[in-house]
Amino acid sequence: MMKFCLLWLNLFADFLSFLVLSLRSKSSIAAENLFLRKRKCCNFENGDGGSPERNWAARFQAARSNSWSMNRETILRVQECQLFERWKFQLRLRCAKTTHIPNVPKSSGFEPTTQIPKSQRERARMNPDRAERQKKFIAIAAEHAEDFKTRVAQHDRENSFAHENVAAMKASGYTNMTAPAELGGGGVDVLDEVLAQERLARGDLPTAISTNMHLFAVGWLSDLWRAGGRQEGRLRNFLESIVRDRLILGGGVSDPKINSMLGFGGVINTSRRARKVAGGYIVNGIGKFSTMCAAADFLFETARYEDPATGPVILNFYLPIKTPGINVQNNWDTMSIRASASHDIVWENVFVPEEIATRRPVGLWDQSMNMFCRWNPSLEACYLGLAQAARDWAVTWTGQRRQEPFEQPMSHYPQNQFLAAEMEVGLRAARALLIQTATAIAETPVTDEQPLMDIIATHHFVSETAVSVVDKAMRMVGGVGLFKSSPLEQMYRDVRAAIIHQPFQGYDALAWLGKLAFGIPHDTLPRWV
Repeated sequence: MMKFCLLWLNLFADFLSFLVLSLRSKSSIAAENLFLRKRKCCNFENGDGGSPERNWAARFQAARSNSWSMNRETILRVQECQLFERWKFQLRLRCAKTTHIPNVPKSSGFEPTTQIPKSQRERARMNPDRAERQKKFIAIAAEHAEDFKTRVAQHDRENSFAHENVAAMKASGYTNMTAPAELGGGGVDVLDEVLAQERLARGDLPTAISTNMHLFAVGWLSDLWRAGGRQEGRLRNFLESIVRDRLILGGGVSDPKINSMLGFGGVINTSRRARKVAGGYIVNGIGKFSTMCAAADFLFETARYEDPATGPVILNFYLPIKTPGINVQNNWDTMSIRASASHDIVWENVFVPEEIATRRPVGLWDQSMNMFCRWNPSLEACYLGLAQAARDWAVTWTGQRRQEPFEQPMSHYPQNQFLAAEMEVGLRAARALLIQTATAIAETPVTDEQPLMDIIATHHFVSETAVSVVDKAMRMVGGVGLFKSSPLEQMYRDVRAAIIHQPFQGYDALAWLGKLAFGIPHDTLPRWV
């Protein structure tokens, strides 16, 4: 209604302007003849196919090029024509907007407006539940981010895990957001989590990365439960206990002994071994990069069993972290994301009950792995959030810093303006690709084939862009970024983890993409020719 009123006010103003010009022209011709003369002057409907703007402009130029000079009345005539045709054009546009568009067959070359892809804001309006979820969890993430960033430097210096952050996220319900809504969880999809995690990482990347391990795992289990028909049973009971008891899931499947592309980070192949015993298996081996193990109640793990009947299989299972034989090493001492406490975990003669172990052929890429990859964009969202925080800090600092003998701050230096522009381009491109991919995944049924090329390309591009943006932020501020008193120093170290965060990273990611582009299976050997 407001747009309608503003449009007609605009039309009325134009009409008044037209009347004023008519009076100023001192024309003695009657009003109806004046309208006819304007139609002729503007040549709007005389059949020569010209647009109103092109025709009055052409006559204006022709008059200027004539041997006689244009007098004031001639100029006023042309201005009258322009205003009159603008008024008619807006009136027709308004009529077109209020005209009902009938259903037209697709073969006609015209599609109804309902078929046009909607923007993210329009999608939210069409799905109010999603809009409310996003608003809720982004607000929670923002509140946590502002709190956590007051301690992030301290935990980095002490190489300590932020247990108080996990307790706060449990209390707010943030750790339950990827659990199914019908089981009491937040019921978010991939896009919702991406938006929330990016916001959280702006305040504390190590906590965001750690939390993502848990949210990722719960989201995957939720998809497996949905794909299985939402049946009663062990998986449903486990998800309900995660929500009810605020349980935290960690993982230690990474296995540097197995090539990341062929073993998919230890998920589809691993050097950990299992042997069959009565009622289950005995597992031995080591898990690396066990993010969130410092606060985990349960651990996800894999082990390889050489089945004499069916051949080698991979066992997937969750066990309580206090199970005898599970030994967290407390040896995470790194340059990046120090507070994530991603320690090694040694599995020494750990008994795994047969009923909780899921068997899959070694190296098999099936529907379960497709669903696993669905939640991957939430990881790169964390690094994008850090890059945004680095950009914000660098731009703010540079805008407030002045060097002699100049009177203007350093934001007036051309090199800093160029760096700021490059950061803006990178962040916007990365965010657009990330949201596009997350939206496509969220709107794809869990049992359908997932857009794997989009997932890999997004992981690679967003991660590399995040590193580039932080590097440019460091170049902008200069030597001050090297000091521990500067938050940029930690950001510069933390973002280094992005370029090695497997399984879709670096040249491995490019190998995946290249093979998929040619229709070659990703595990085809040899890798290089």
